[in-house]
Amino acid sequence: MRSMLVPQHRLIARRIVLVVTTWAVVASLGPTVLWAATRNDRTTSVPAQNEVTLTNGASPLLQARATTVAQAQEAVSFRIPVPDTSTASRSTLTRTWVNRGLRQVALIFSGGKLTITMWPVTYKNPLLYFRTFIAESHAKAAIKYLHGRPVLVISPHTDRYHSNPAWVEYVRNGIDINVYSHSYGTATLLADIKSME
Repeated sequence: MRSMLVPQHRLIARRIVLVVTTWAVVASLGPTVLWAATRNDRTTSVPAQNEVTLTNGASPLLQARATTVAQAQEAVSFRIPVPDTSTASRSTLTRTWVNRGLRQVALIFSGGKLTITMWPVTYKNPLLYFRTFIAESHAKAAIKYLHGRPVLVISPHTDRYHSNPAWVEYVRNGIDINVYSHSYGTATLLADIKSME
């Protein structure tokens, strides 16, 4: 009888270890997954320092579907401006993504060399928001102006791990527009947003 209990106790012990290990993994990753799945503020604009650039046609948006610019515009109920430069134009547009529920759009150009994401702005004062970002960020960033509107400009490879893309963000007609690239610098991205006016 005792020989039957020992294996059973070991089985129970293994199950307990498995449950505790699973719980530890969920406890450590759960908040990160929940944050990523529910974030709707500025944090969606800047990729994490260890985030992978999507070059295989995958969506940079959660729960998005591939579509056309016209269909995305209809789904989100706002105008989707498309740049007209050598780096980003309708002729270099690789894929369009939309999340209808969150009213988010992503435009992928040149097979992933340049990405534009946009959605209704979630903060009231872009200038104050950009200043706060600069004060709290490890990346080199500055504020420039386009037609009197502030533009957040983040220099590439200046975060703590030297991994961030070049990034520009501005608000146009109530829409938060983000342009980022690991292939082009901020001057190119600024030219792209100027062409969207």
